[in-house]
Amino acid sequence: MINKKLNIKGLSRSRLAKQMHDIGWSGFIEKLAYKLKDRGHTLVKVNPAYTSQECSCCGHTEKDNRKTQDKFECLACGHKANADYNASINIKNRGVIALKAEGNTVSARGGNVRLASISKQFPMKREAPFIALA
Repeated sequence: MINKKLNIKGLSRSRLAKQMHDIGWSGFIEKLAYKLKDRGHTLVKVNPAYTSQECSCCGHTEKDNRKTQDKFECLACGHKANADYNASINIKNRGVIALKAEGNTVSARGGNVRLASISKQFPMKREAPFIALA
């Protein structure tokens, strides 16, 4: 399982502090990791740095790729997508690379981050690629 690594301490000092403590995010992630390990699975925490500025098609990273809070357009290849969806593809791909580097097998279940359910919320072309690893 792949998870975006959040800076909980940093968030707890922000205006989201009450919400972060109310939901007990750190405790949930710790329990999830424990349960996954108990069942022979792995939780990978991915550093989200620059995932919202990196193109999930060509890998080009630039601050200006993120036009607005919700719009992503790659200046190199022209790929357009919802910014959060594009970042989620990058997080998934980084997680898959980390899992494979640790010698884990990666299941194809889920495809492109549950594209069918996400595409209803964020309409886009169904061309977001998966990084092929040999």
